[in-house]
Amino acid sequence: MKSMEKHEAIVYRVTDDTYLTETLFNREYRMLGSAAIWQSVLSYRKEYQVAFKPLQTLNKFDFFYTGTDAILKKINIFENFLRHYIECFDYQGGKKLEKVIHAGLLPCLAGINELESCEMSTLTLKAVLNHTYRNNETFHEPVLHYHSFLLEQYHRDDSSLPNDDFLGEALSALEGTEELTSFYRLKDFSPNLSKVWKVQTNPDYAYCPYERIESSVNSLWDALTTNLNIPITIRTLATLFYLDWIQPFDEYNSSIAVLAAKRVLAGELGPGAYLIPLEAFLVELHKPEFDFLLKEVRRSGDLTYLLDAFMVKMRSCFADFENIEKTIEKEIREDERAELYHQDEVKVEDEPVEEISEEIPEVQEEVSLSEKSEVEEAPTISVKVEAKKEPSKTTILSSPQLAQENENSVLSSFAPSKMSEKEAKEYAQYLLETDPNLSRKQANFLATHLIPGRFYTIQQFKRFARCSYETARTSMDKLAASGYYTKSQIKNKFIYTPVVKGK
Repeated sequence: MKSMEKHEAIVYRVTDDTYLTETLFNREYRMLGSAAIWQSVLSYRKEYQVAFKPLQTLNKFDFFYTGTDAILKKINIFENFLRHYIECFDYQGGKKLEKVIHAGLLPCLAGINELESCEMSTLTLKAVLNHTYRNNETFHEPVLHYHSFLLEQYHRDDSSLPNDDFLGEALSALEGTEELTSFYRLKDFSPNLSKVWKVQTNPDYAYCPYERIESSVNSLWDALTTNLNIPITIRTLATLFYLDWIQPFDEYNSSIAVLAAKRVLAGELGPGAYLIPLEAFLVELHKPEFDFLLKEVRRSGDLTYLLDAFMVKMRSCFADFENIEKTIEKEIREDERAELYHQDEVKVEDEPVEEISEEIPEVQEEVSLSEKSEVEEAPTISVKVEAKKEPSKTTILSSPQLAQENENSVLSSFAPSKMSEKEAKEYAQYLLETDPNLSRKQANFLATHLIPGRFYTIQQFKRFARCSYETARTSMDKLAASGYYTKSQIKNKFIYTPVVKGK
């Protein structure tokens, strides 16, 4: 290492091993002459300082990072670790790919849920991922919009750097509008605080004064464009920290900061970078115990202070993911065995006419009363769960029509695979928590019988719930009336097709 003989061992330890702030240094190393030692620390760091121009703090100090040999080695190892993690989303296939994507997305959505105060439970977040979310709460919208936009970016595979157009696209998506009526903030969150900053020598800015937003954001874009030689980890951290700090918009600043940082990361590492849980790290930074660290970066411009905390948090998230991935592999094997059982079950469902014939009187009765009975409660294919359910008549389909309806359902949805046993139990619990009208048997049936493109019968519910035919018929009609199924008739029996929820 360069100039090793210049400094005491402690100087290298508090820089290369763990990059301490002056406050932490004084707390951990209470000794005589600590002020002089800290000056040696700063002197050593200065030798390896790399500016991230033209990006500056709001007090006009250059942002930079300290690139000692030891720190660069740690960054290189960590970036190889990131690439390995991203490969999990690039080289899988079939059912496993969908499940690992969901596993990668869950901490991302959990982070946004906390950052935007959306108050979603873990079961609700999993319902969003499985495209079975049914709450329709307004305060959940930031997570729902973020999820859709994140998937869109993941599938788009755009390697360009973020810019104003990208921020506008992200803001529009999060607001749920096609056309923005405003862009950057036109006022400060606290005008009185802004007045105080103007008379202070080196104020501790909590955010960027609105009149400096455009120039500040432009300096970030310039820094990203002209410093491609700087490690991608540092560029990502700079984007995440800076946009979250200056808060250029009236709302959704944390979400947009994460999206822009992921765009930077994806430009070099590929679209799988959108599934790296940067959200979890930002949640960590927002905790009170990290206030001192954020203030130090704002004051000094030294981005290296973020590095250790970032790598520790990401490694923790990746360890959690690896455990989940092992569980996924186990569940896939169980799913394959269940699928074989399902194929046998389908053969049983294709009952000969003479076995169905004893149902015909009941079916005929249902048809004859379709104008007045509970059959009338079943919604048509156009029903949306979030709207008030309007009763309609049972649709009578021929086999070709039915096949076409099912094909359209699959094409118009982001159809999830059949749930694992664990996912089904979680979804059944979610349904019970969000729909008080459901019985446990109905919720358990829905959890495993809501696959788009398939259809289900009264007999299936009867066998599943071990109940009478009349109870099964009533239950299925209530589920249709509640918007879970569309009820139709083919030949001499009724079928129930899951209502497509879309993305």
